Amino acid sequence: MDTIGILNRKLHFPVERAEVQMGMSVTIWHLNEDEFNHGLDYLESRLEAAQGKEEWGEETDFNSFCEIGEVWDLVNLAISGDRIPTQGVESLVVLGGDMLGEVGESGGLITVLTRQEVVEVSNFLRGLAIDSIVTTCEQFANLPDFVIGEVRQRLEDLQSFYALAARERHLVVTRVYGP
Repeated sequence: MDTIGILNRKLHFPVERAEVQMGMSVTIWHLNEDEFNHGLDYLESRLEAAQGKEEWGEETDFNSFCEIGEVWDLVNLAISGDRIPTQGVESLVVLGGDMLGEVGESGGLITVLTRQEVVEVSNFLRGLAIDSIVTTCEQFANLPDFVIGEVRQRLEDLQSFYALAARERHLVVTRVYGP
């Protein structure tokens, strides 16, 4: 089953209402092919170590990671109008591409984007007017300002993250932590 099918099977929430889905979190990592070839266990251990490290751009051991956290679905909503987009480049930004495997707890999985997909996502995000989409998203009308601010920050982080990954010709793996 593909990534979207697994997520749709495991997650049940109304698309019409914008509310934070507590418990599920997303971390993404850009890496070279040599690191990727270490295998799923290596990827899982590095992603586990990076979870919660939100300062991805800092010069730390986790500077190639980007924490989307629990607002992943709101970021998707801002980008595409859907919490789990199923088509187009929008479906790749937060939840990734091809599934490498289910890991950890229920709902946990790791996906990968090829170099070409990373370039496509980077180009898509470069053209995104963050302030415009965040302020005009009708589903955000009842959300607190701090949540909207966090979504805006994550979108900016994703723009920078994918631009760097594309420039370095890296792959991107995504770790979805289940509810």
